[in-house]
Amino acid sequence: SSDEKQNTGEFIYQTYNTRKYKVKYIDQNGKELLPESEVSSVNRKYDVVFYKPIEGFVPESTQQNITYTTDSEGKQTREDTFIFKYKDVRVLKRNDDKQARPDHYTRYVFKVADGQDSMGSVVDWQNKDVADDSALVYDAIKGTKAYQMPLPTVKAKPGFEFVGWTSKVGSSEVGSHTLQYSDGVNRLPIRSEEQNNPEVIYIAHFKLKAPVAAAPQVLKPIEKISTGSSDDAKKLITNASDYPDGATFSFAPGEKFDNTPGLHKIKVQVHLGNNIAEAEVLYRVLPDLVYASEWDKFKATDYGKAHIDEYAPITFTGKNDEGTIIGHDGDNANHPAGEKTTLTAYVYKGKEVRIRVPQAFGNDYSDQHYHYVFKGWATNVVKPTAENPKQEQTFDINSSDRYKKVNLQDGVTYHAIYKRIDYFSSSSDNGTVPEDSVVAIFKPAPGRKWKDGTDGPKVFYVKKGTDLSQIPYSASDQTSALTRLQENLTNAKGTWNRSSMINGKEEVTPIDDVSNWKVDKPFQEFVADQTPWTEPTVQTDYLVAVQDKPDTLPKLTDFITNMSQLKADAAVNNGIEDIKVEYDLPTEAEQNKLKQKMLKKPALYTVPLKVTVKYKDAADYKTYRLVGRLKVLYQLMYDKSLPKPDSTQPSHQPGDTNPLTGVAAERDLVLNKDKYVKVNFINANQVDHKDQGSLDKDTTKLYYVLKDDVTGVKAPQAVGKNYDADGYHYVFKGWRKLENFVDNDNSNARSSVRRGSANQPEIPVTTLMVSEPASATSVDVQNANGEKLLTNDEIRKLKYSENTTYQAVYEKVMNIIDAKSNEKIPDNYVPYVFLPAFGRKWDDGSYKPKVIYFKSDSTTYENDVNNKTNELKQQLKGFSKWEVYDAGNKPVPSTDTNKNRQIRVYVANQIADMPVNVSQFVKSVGDEVPAPDELVSGVDPNNLEIAGMHGAGVVYSSGANSVRIAKPGITTVRVKVETSDPNKKDAKIVRYENVPIQVLPNVIAERDLPSAGSQAGKFILENYTKVTYVAGNGGTMQSPMHTYWVRKDRMSEIKNYIPDVLANKGYIFKNWDEVSYSKHIDTIYNSADNHKSTDIERETLAKIAERYGMSFTANVIRKSKNSTFAAIKNILAEAINNENMSYEASRNRLAIVAETLGKSYTAKIIRNSQHSTIEALKNLLVQAGITDADIAMVFPESETIITANFEKMAPMKFKFSGSAREGVLTNFRLQNMTEGDVNNTTVTVDGKKVTINELVA
Repeated sequence: SSDEKQNTGEFIYQTYNTRKYKVKYIDQNGKELLPESEVSSVNRKYDVVFYKPIEGFVPESTQQNITYTTDSEGKQTREDTFIFKYKDVRVLKRNDDKQARPDHYTRYVFKVADGQDSMGSVVDWQNKDVADDSALVYDAIKGTKAYQMPLPTVKAKPGFEFVGWTSKVGSSEVGSHTLQYSDGVNRLPIRSEEQNNPEVIYIAHFKLKAPVAAAPQVLKPIEKISTGSSDDAKKLITNASDYPDGATFSFAPGEKFDNTPGLHKIKVQVHLGNNIAEAEVLYRVLPDLVYASEWDKFKATDYGKAHIDEYAPITFTGKNDEGTIIGHDGDNANHPAGEKTTLTAYVYKGKEVRIRVPQAFGNDYSDQHYHYVFKGWATNVVKPTAENPKQEQTFDINSSDRYKKVNLQDGVTYHAIYKRIDYFSSSSDNGTVPEDSVVAIFKPAPGRKWKDGTDGPKVFYVKKGTDLSQIPYSASDQTSALTRLQENLTNAKGTWNRSSMINGKEEVTPIDDVSNWKVDKPFQEFVADQTPWTEPTVQTDYLVAVQDKPDTLPKLTDFITNMSQLKADAAVNNGIEDIKVEYDLPTEAEQNKLKQKMLKKPALYTVPLKVTVKYKDAADYKTYRLVGRLKVLYQLMYDKSLPKPDSTQPSHQPGDTNPLTGVAAERDLVLNKDKYVKVNFINANQVDHKDQGSLDKDTTKLYYVLKDDVTGVKAPQAVGKNYDADGYHYVFKGWRKLENFVDNDNSNARSSVRRGSANQPEIPVTTLMVSEPASATSVDVQNANGEKLLTNDEIRKLKYSENTTYQAVYEKVMNIIDAKSNEKIPDNYVPYVFLPAFGRKWDDGSYKPKVIYFKSDSTTYENDVNNKTNELKQQLKGFSKWEVYDAGNKPVPSTDTNKNRQIRVYVANQIADMPVNVSQFVKSVGDEVPAPDELVSGVDPNNLEIAGMHGAGVVYSSGANSVRIAKPGITTVRVKVETSDPNKKDAKIVRYENVPIQVLPNVIAERDLPSAGSQAGKFILENYTKVTYVAGNGGTMQSPMHTYWVRKDRMSEIKNYIPDVLANKGYIFKNWDEVSYSKHIDTIYNSADNHKSTDIERETLAKIAERYGMSFTANVIRKSKNSTFAAIKNILAEAINNENMSYEASRNRLAIVAETLGKSYTAKIIRNSQHSTIEALKNLLVQAGITDADIAMVFPESETIITANFEKMAPMKFKFSGSAREGVLTNFRLQNMTEGDVNNTTVTVDGKKVTINELVA
């Protein structure tokens, strides 16, 4: 107990004989766990012996009852022994690792590594395998030694072997139960080793047995290992039988069999499940070729000795007098003449072997002017006979072959064959260039022939490096070969030129007038110098033609500049020089297509020309391919497109028959008045030394147009000038065609030639706004004086036969435009609407709005608007100020400068001056529009008709006879009034009256109420009910506006204006209660009110009574708890309508009026004026500006109070549960915390008050 006075106990001692008994402590096997003990007890008859706790052991029972055996004197006659048997729980075998671990125990987990269950298993101490995907789990009390543990063993499955153990030791930080694992020893616990960490995981690892390589296998050259064969892989290892049936054998990925002779390595793999083991094995491949120098060494090896009979010799031999052979085992360069050299190798029988053929070189005998050339290898050497002295020698191996494929069963011998070749020869070696010779080609000049009538080249085979100038023409003719060749040419100059050639990758550079005649290139060509013919030359500059005009194409001979010299050298055929100039195209159709292509699109073209000439001394026609240039001109050209005169080009002299070319030809054609005419554009004349506008400086103002042939002249963009400071600007109207042409650089003469008269009037000024067309494409543009102007589109469609000038025409437009002159809003203008006050007219008697357009981009925009508003207010009687609205009927502050140039509506405020015959109306949204005779009085209703409505908007229902007003604002009804003309018989006078109707919304916030004395205020008092939202006990009102006036027959709309309320602490919002009342008793009764009044209803009516200054009535209402709601409403109405109100109540009521209307100072005076009359106090209200209408607003005829009800939350409930024992701390749990307010509720614990929050914390 927490009370110390209640914690006192009394112990009384009595003497008696002691008793004895013995206690043993054994395990389940009978092994003694603790020494036997003897216990003495003071109990006389009964006793209890208790177990002793032994760590790692659990007793089967915790106590045993003792009944002592005694004699008559109370002495013990028998001493008993009590045995406590314990269950050994030092090591607990668990089903799995999910079972909870006891305190003070270490968990030992023995398992196979992840993914290795198929390789082996863990075996427990009973030699049982642990199931796959599971573990052997023990919980051992801390301090248990390794030798005390039933440690497991492992068992590898066939094909696998045990690798070893690894371990993970789990530990946690202080205060945490989450284990963090770290690496432990890589073995099982040993000897006296113990573990104090919470958990140790031992992981057994297995691996697939590695294959064991067999002795190196010897492979013949015709044998191989298939890397895709499982059997071939299996043959290379010795322990294949150690693996189970599911094992497969293969070579490692990417391994390839190497068939080159020698010892090689290859990797063999064993696959079992997802496990792979591999080993590297050796194999030897026998050579397929052994050279004689290595044969003895090969025969001495074990593998060579076993296969020596499987090889056959291959021999190469040659005569030393004719040449030299070089091979793998040397050459015969030092061997004496008359002998042979032999090279031998051994190849494997029955296998195709690629051998390297020895190289052979012929001997050179320069002193005897010949040399030997090696021709090839032959197994059969052909010798001439008497019957066939020129037998053809065939070769088994060509001289150019470096390798030979052979497949032998027996030995074979190849002989080197040589041929004798002279130093200089005009014949080939069986159609080929003789060995060690080069080709020298001699040709006449291009197009020429030899004197022997041939025109082809003459080919000679010359030993490489020989000087041609020293070689005789033939063996029988010792004259120089160059001299004989020179003599066989016509018109030769006596010199030769070497041509440029490509010999493989080697370039033979050209040489003019060869002087060094030593030839060392595989091919070289020499061309004789002969007197050349005259060749045609083409014009270096371009000729000209006109688009789509074939007759303007120049003659093709005009492209050739030296036709006269060419004709002098040409042969004459039928009296005409044999020269032909044509387009270099194969067919006439293609030639015509080229001409059409060039004429179709103006551009500078290259013209392919083919000139064919038959020279007087030529063997055949000579064709030249040349390229001329032709420029095709546009039919319509810009002035900038015409090039300026080229001062470097010679002028065309009289009598010169050569055609003009280049710039001169182009200008000559375009400036020819019979071919092209000029069309240009100039600006308008200045007015008062000011430009009316400007032409786009970047566009063309002068065109050259093909005469009477083409359209498409594009007029430049003309833009009028702005003179904002002067209040006007110019707008482009169109183009005037002048009768005489005026150059652009002579525009000062415009005024005198504009229309053929020196005294033409300037363009008339108009105040009408003319919208400038985007492309000036109107069909008929007329100037103000009726003059026909042309548009850009019309000009574009015209053809021209003479030089023509167009002058821009502008129109002067004011920056301020009255809408009466232009119904459409001009571009870049902003409309402003000016209205007199509702029902008022302008000084001229008109009532229509005045719409003025202001130029939005004018620099004097704001001044223009200010000046116009000042001007218009002078036309209004009784003007006081302007009220400004935007296009959305939203007021615009007086400080607004309208930077964005938006529409503005100005409505005048004027002193009231309503016409007697026009009524003024106030309506609500949804009301019908009054009849015409209600809108205008004093006129026969038959002569009245509604002509239209505008403003807030209307909705038609049941045809056009019923019109309801749709939106709040001002709706203006236009009424047509028709009366008889007193001055004319049967004549009518028609006039229109605009009747404004002020349309009020059905729900009006108190702050938005109009003046109480206004017509709208009176309308609200008669047709609206005051509705006030209030917050009841337990909450507060959050919305700034919660008092409204609602149209009586549309009370449902108040639901759209529900304010926000906030519950106090400990309360929640419940609902809204509505209470309505009226001053008039006869309108009070409602059968629905015959219920017992609620607290809300009584409190609401009591507060209304207090507002009227009737505190006594308020108390009566609050105490009438058993009265019906109808009864207390009647009490309030009688009190309000009682004319014999006490002085105190009347004075209090007047003070309440002043306070409600914001006149707190006046209210204070009234309350303090206890001796003043009620009339005097009323005068104080009048002096404060409070009228009877204001008072009526404070105390309306009817009123509705809507109260927000709040409900107090239930008190907090607690339930304490738990168990208590002396000296042990007890924990209590709090329930139902969510019920009630916990912020400041208190509970008492041990006499001390604490809050819920403190208790929970």
